[in-house]
Amino acid sequence: MTISIEQAKSLRVPATREEFETALDGNKLFVKMGNSFWQVRRNGKTQTWSTRPTNFRVPVKCGLRETGQFHEYMLGQSEWRIND
Repeated sequence: MTISIEQAKSLRVPATREEFETALDGNKLFVKMGNSFWQVRRNGKTQTWSTRPTNFRVPVKCGLRETGQFHEYMLGQSEWRIND
């Protein structure tokens, strides 16, 4: 599912890990790819480290073939949006 840039302007950016994971599990997370925003789905479990408790990595999938990872430093970036 895609949405236009104009539709995405009204959406908010995830600010915390809990907010990000809730949106991801509820199919409400979108990422900017090209000139539109695509819906992102979880592609595995969240990885955390006991030596670095603030760090995390979540594998994600977008469309039929695109995969990637979401890291803690991506929180607050405008490429990621939550549709409430």
